[in-house]
Amino acid sequence: MPAYLRIVPNETFDKVDARVGWTSALYSVQNNADLVGEILPIMRLNAQWTQVLSSKKEVTISLVRLSVRSLRSAVSNLGIKIRTFQQEGSAPVNRAFANKLRPFYERALHYIDHYFGDNFYNYGLLRVAEFLDPRTSMCIEDQDGLKQVIRSLKLLVNATDAVAPGRGSRVGGSSPAASVDLASAIQARQKSPLENEVDLYAYFMVACREAVCNALCPLEFWATEGLAFPILAGVAARILSIPATSASVEQMFSISGRISCASRASLSSSHVNELCCLHQWLVDEGMASKEAASASEKRSKVIKKFAYINLRLEIEGPEVDEVSDEEGDSDGNDDIDSDCY
Repeated sequence: MPAYLRIVPNETFDKVDARVGWTSALYSVQNNADLVGEILPIMRLNAQWTQVLSSKKEVTISLVRLSVRSLRSAVSNLGIKIRTFQQEGSAPVNRAFANKLRPFYERALHYIDHYFGDNFYNYGLLRVAEFLDPRTSMCIEDQDGLKQVIRSLKLLVNATDAVAPGRGSRVGGSSPAASVDLASAIQARQKSPLENEVDLYAYFMVACREAVCNALCPLEFWATEGLAFPILAGVAARILSIPATSASVEQMFSISGRISCASRASLSSSHVNELCCLHQWLVDEGMASKEAASASEKRSKVIKKFAYINLRLEIEGPEVDEVSDEEGDSDGNDDIDSDCY
């Protein structure tokens, strides 16, 4: 039985309006179960992407365009199903169901177009972030998409890196034989240093397998491979650190609100900032995680047990050969036989 069916309104809600609202909503859901079954996957997908993009441990700004494509595809599939049900020769039941589903489809389509329209989807910063993330770099559709990425990158780098050298100069040497490897062959063309790095990076991503790229951490990748792409590495350090949502900022405001309370009204703004940073560093290091606390507690129990055994050996002599659970460890851990000494 679903959890919502086990809720008793008279016992759960104190206010009459809340009881009436819950009963009405439950009645609507039960009478339109088939309709909810078509809409729920889109709502679940939206909630999942919201959770992914709100993560503080992963690079998320590069996944924005991917999430928009996923939501657009789900809404488009719903529209295809509606048009299929409304075709001539369809059963009257399917046509009636399509008419009931159409208002929700139109509302979802309006939501996508309003919040995630073409202006948002084609925003240069999002394109650059998608390109600089090894997990999503292959999502650039074609050469036109790559040209748009280069145009956006030129606005984010120094002017000298975005200008091609003069036609009289040749970087790769005077003879064609000097341009043997891929890097020198790319540099031999009259392109700017930025365009050369973009070509090298694109070839590098194509050479890597998709499974390898998906397993890469963007920050670790640019920390290790950044020397090969110094211009792109500088852009990646600035862009990939941008959070995709405001969830982390709102959480930081909540933390600062708990720090700067009435009993700490004399704290200066610099001290509040330092305490907020310290809290974030502790969380990032895992010092506040349950795993670290559990491991520390386990180590302390083992240290206490060994200390107790050593103390008994010093007091009573080497004839003490074992320690019971009642004496050595009140938490019920396994006995440690003193024969190992």
